[in-house]
Amino acid sequence: MIREAALSVFARHGFKGASIAMIADHAGVARPLVHYHYASKEALWKAAVSEEFERFREEATAAAARWESVDPSGRNDALALAIVRFVARHPHFGRIVIDETRQGSDRGAWLTSTYLLPMHELGARLLRKAIGAGRTLPAHLRPEHLIPTVFGAINFPYLDAETIERAHGVDVHSEAYIRRQVRLVATILRALGERA
Repeated sequence: MIREAALSVFARHGFKGASIAMIADHAGVARPLVHYHYASKEALWKAAVSEEFERFREEATAAAARWESVDPSGRNDALALAIVRFVARHPHFGRIVIDETRQGSDRGAWLTSTYLLPMHELGARLLRKAIGAGRTLPAHLRPEHLIPTVFGAINFPYLDAETIERAHGVDVHSEAYIRRQVRLVATILRALGERA
């Protein structure tokens, strides 16, 4: 409960703008309880973010394992479904990553080395398997282009949900929107695979 509240407050206000009092209020607990469990705001941030990333890593690893056992024609759909659903359920994830990495903070450096680089490595492995052994990607379809493009397509609707909802009158967290976004991401992955 405290870590979930912390993620929400950190995502909305950034690390510097967030306070233990705000987190306690959001969690509906007394401030001393937060201090009892976490020695500092930094310790709470790291615990909350680690828990969120570990969830993502577990789901991404499970999706990658399932991906291998799925018929090749359904692989893009299966992978897109797993990742889009996770991001839709955990919208704070992307906001915190962007906030910390763009600032060049120690927290951003820790996120990059602990979680982001391994995610890129997993994406590159899946990409190599998707195109098949011995095939070479054109320069514009290499992992350093594809992975950020696909991550952007997956994350952006949830990073800017309020604007998208106001501009288009849609709820990006609705099941109908998520299904359409999954189809879009799967279409992008298929199209990229066909061009390889």
